[in-house]
Formats: sequence, structure tokens, C-alpha cells
Amino acid sequence: MTTLVAERLPRSGILRAFDLDTGGGRLPAMEGLRAYAVLLTFCVHFFGAFMLELRKTSPDRLAPLDASRTTDAILSWLQMSPYGVYLFFILSGFLICRMIGAARDFSYARFLARRIHRIYPAFLLALALGVLVFAFYAGWAPFTWTGVAANVLLLNGIRELGVVPYLHQTWSLFNEMVFYLVFPVLLLARPLGVWRSPWAMAVAGIVVVYVPFVLGWGQAMYLLFFAGATAARFDDESLSAFARRVPQAAVAAAYLAVTTVIGLKLVGDHAAIWLYAIGGTLFAVSVCYGSGALTRFFAWRPMRRLGNVSYSLFLTHTIPIFFVVYVLGPRFLTGNGLGPALAAALLAWLGAMILAGILFLIAERPYFAVRTKVQG
Repeated sequence: MTTLVAERLPRSGILRAFDLDTGGGRLPAMEGLRAYAVLLTFCVHFFGAFMLELRKTSPDRLAPLDASRTTDAILSWLQMSPYGVYLFFILSGFLICRMIGAARDFSYARFLARRIHRIYPAFLLALALGVLVFAFYAGWAPFTWTGVAANVLLLNGIRELGVVPYLHQTWSLFNEMVFYLVFPVLLLARPLGVWRSPWAMAVAGIVVVYVPFVLGWGQAMYLLFFAGATAARFDDESLSAFARRVPQAAVAAAYLAVTTVIGLKLVGDHAAIWLYAIGGTLFAVSVCYGSGALTRFFAWRPMRRLGNVSYSLFLTHTIPIFFVVYVLGPRFLTGNGLGPALAAALLAWLGAMILAGILFLIAERPYFAVRTKVQG
């Protein structure tokens, strides 16, 4: 149960600004998992851009096992990391379900206000920067006030509307907001026993996700939120017992098998979501509630600090990628092999961390400071 203790870390130096209060039942290793998730998301966008622009190979059409060249196989495998976003969804489902389920006097309006306060300040600043870079500098997205308004409302997450995104990764924020809007409605189903057990929550999630399919529209992606919500309906003692009884190495091996199957494109997207919903949730529980090497690694302070700025990293990482791959790459890279790709990735990652750190201090740190005062 050491991962559940509200530890007080000594803070010194400039990096202390990226530490967050570990009180309130926060899970230290979960912060590190967010760092891992955003790194995977970065890999999707960086190596996809590198292959498309500098190797003239479409990553969407090339599975690692189909590549005729070793470099293409490795880069394609690095690019096939959609489970970074999958993991974000699982963690969101877990935290939101815990938050709502533990509330004695839940207020839907207050809940949404807090979610908007959490998401929008950093998002709006990142969006403004995206408009400057991708609309005015690169010319990739036409600037219109209608387009800006649609992006502010996250309507680029609805593919059928054809909204041109200024930050294309923000499609996932649309899914987050839909979950925030819909999930609290399940409180009305308390008399039906939806909140009585984890398995009732799982069944409710399947129903909520697949009824829209019958009506002609649906996204299996929401299963990931409900996978996290299902885990959240277990109490801490039960989750800790699972982490003690099932060897962390076994859970990690199963997780590696799932991500390998996804990365090699051995299954379709729908099956991949189901596989990750199970494997990713068990992995997160083992890491957050266990005491093994993986728990210690993800609870390591540098990983936690990176996880604390993961939202800002998620919002802004495509901007350094653009400058490294599309602006600097054609001019300065002497080759497009694996070595240059990894060196360019490191440069883009460093740029992303600097930009994200600035955004975190401006737009996110004040939110956490206010929340700490309220809780105190």
C-alpha cells in the first residue's frame, strides 16, 4: 500500500515547479504512466511524419511485417503506438469514476465546470499557437473564424463534419468531453445496480458504447473509458490484493504481447481496442497498486514530473515535430535512415518538453495551486 501514501517530497531547484502535491489519495505511479502515454503519442506523430516527409513512405499503408527494409519496419513499429491515447482514456475513466462515485453530493454543473477549468486554459493557448504555426506559417489549415470556433468546441473530433484541425491530436479531447458529459448520467441508474459492482459497471459500459452502433453511429474507443471505470469500482484493498497475487512480470508480459499484436497490425482497430482495454487496465492496476520494479520506475520523480506536464506535452508536441521534420529536416539532415530519425526525434522531444514546460507553468500550474488551496 506504499503507493497510496500521501508522501511529501523534498523540493529544490527549478524542477520543483513541476512537482504536484501528492495528497488526496493520488497514485504516484499513475503520474509516471501518463509520461509513458504521452511518449507513445509523440512516437505516433513524429515517426509517422518522418516516414511520410523524409522517407516518402506512407505509415498508414505499411505494416512493420510488410516492410521490405529493416529501417522502415522499425520506424513503422515505432509509429504504431496508438495505445498511448488508449492509456490516457483508461486512466481518465478510472479517475472520473472514482471522483463521481465518491462524491456525497454530486453536482453535474460543478463537475463540468471543473473539467472545463482543467482542460481549456492550456488548450486555448495551445490552439492559438497551432493557428499561428499551421494556418499562418505552414498554410496547412485555412484560417477562418468559423474554423477557429469549431476547433474551440472540439468539433474536429467528429470526422463527419470535416472540420480542419489546427492541432489534429485534439480529436481525442472531443472523446474526453463526451465521456465527461455522458458518464455522470449513469448516476441515474443507481437503482438498477449499475454502481453496485465493477461487473455491473462493465455491462453498463458495453451497453452505452454499443447502442449507438445499432443506431448507425458509434465508437468502440469509449470502451477504454469504461475499462478504467470498471477498475475504479474495485476498492483499493482489492486492487492491491490483485497486484500482490499476480506477478508484475506476468502482467507486463501479457501487456507486451497485446501491444506487440497492435504494433504489428495483426488485428483490426476494433479488436485492438478490446485487447488494450483488458491488457492496459490490468497493467495500470499492477503498476499503480504494486510494489515491483515497474511501480518504482513509474513512481520515480523524473517520470512523475514528466507525467505532470503530459497534458501540455500532448497539446503542443506536434509543433516541434513540424519544425524538426518539415522545416529543418530537408535542409540539415544528411540521411533518412534510423540514426538520423532517432537524432531528429530526440531534438523534437527536447523542443516539446521546453514548450510544454512553459505552457504548464502558465496555464496548468495555477489550476493545481487553486485546487490545493481548496482541498487544504
